[in-house]
Amino acid sequence: MRTDTCALCSLLSRRYSVRLLLYILVVLLLSCLDAFFTLYLLYLGAAETNPVMAFFLSFGPGVFMIAKYGITVFCVLIMFFGAIHMGQERNRMVGLLFSFLVCAFGIAITWEVYLLFFALE
Repeated sequence: MRTDTCALCSLLSRRYSVRLLLYILVVLLLSCLDAFFTLYLLYLGAAETNPVMAFFLSFGPGVFMIAKYGITVFCVLIMFFGAIHMGQERNRMVGLLFSFLVCAFGIAITWEVYLLFFALE
């Protein structure tokens, strides 16, 4: 019998909830969509109202994309590892947090699509 001493190997060998992995993928995808829509809206003349993201945007669109995605990945990793190491009751709370993130990104993207097609004509 082989024993792995690598903590990451043992972590990856566990089975995770399909729902949790889907939440992670959806949140990361929505974060990228939000960033692309934001950059396109800025190109069309909109303004970034989030002061943190406006700061990163002042360094250019590449830095903005990296920062936006990096912040999202960091938060997702915290929630993912929290879900792994907490009990079943806390795991439900992490699921609710992911649901909230999906809804929040969904609302932001819906607003950006509205701006693209109706407000910035």
